[in-house]
Amino acid sequence: MTTDMGLAYDEIVKEAISGKNAARKLICAKKYALLDQEVNDSEIMQMLDILDIVIASLPDRNQATSSPVNNQTELTHYRRVASFLDIIFRKTGLEMKDGETCSKATKEVRKHNARTYNDNDKKVIVGRRIDLLLSTMGIELGSSEWKKDSTSPGLGKQQQVKNARTNKAILRTLEKMSMDDNERDGLFVLGMDWIGQNGYMIAVKHVDDGYCAYHMGDMMIPPTLNNLKDFKSTLNLLYQYKHHLINMTEIVEPAFYREQAKSKLHTYRLPSNPKRPPSPDTLFTPVKKKTKQTNANKNDHDHDNESESDNEYD
Repeated sequence: MTTDMGLAYDEIVKEAISGKNAARKLICAKKYALLDQEVNDSEIMQMLDILDIVIASLPDRNQATSSPVNNQTELTHYRRVASFLDIIFRKTGLEMKDGETCSKATKEVRKHNARTYNDNDKKVIVGRRIDLLLSTMGIELGSSEWKKDSTSPGLGKQQQVKNARTNKAILRTLEKMSMDDNERDGLFVLGMDWIGQNGYMIAVKHVDDGYCAYHMGDMMIPPTLNNLKDFKSTLNLLYQYKHHLINMTEIVEPAFYREQAKSKLHTYRLPSNPKRPPSPDTLFTPVKKKTKQTNANKNDHDHDNESESDNEYD
């Protein structure tokens, strides 16, 4: 987040001490001031939209929560984060594919493994089902997963491993695209894992001869107004996520069109043939036989014919 966004955030947190209505009034005043300046969809406006959603859903001070977090479904937790991403990704061209979408990158990896290890199973190979795939122009840029709050630590670990592997498969697919070595070396993929209202962001990067997944930061959705200040670091991380995806798009988009051009022109390229023996000597058109001439004419042209014959076979 920018400095102005951070200052506005802190001011709203301070106002929230007086209650959610006071905080929402301040948000409305700031949004009105921006609209009065013809600022329609800046990042600070997006932040204000998100804060209004968050605060409106929270219980007011000294008010009990309406629904225990551990009773909420996985979809409920996903929808809440997705509503923030819908706002943050406005006008970026980034695509959010949700609802247990199959990852194309993981499908290609599974097909490769089946060929490598002679797996003759006749079952149709499909990709891993992912809660949220971020993509641009149909190219996957990262995956994220959700579990409900009551998920066991063991199941949470399984989700973590699955998501790390999925993001590694996505990164491998991106690395195969037509791009400069410097661009390829700078690639890394971000993904999120959420357990209820708490989550974390990971990055997967190619390092030397392997791929490493490392922790980028923890995230949380505030359960009360008193926790609103804790949401600032989460929002900051989500904006870093957005900017990274935009940078990825700037690399992937030209690479996509290079791949498209290569695919179209491949048909018109001569195939690479195996090494063959040297070509034979140059072939010339055979000399036509001359018609038989009378003796009188023959004597007159003997010398010329000999010259012609010699020249034709040179």
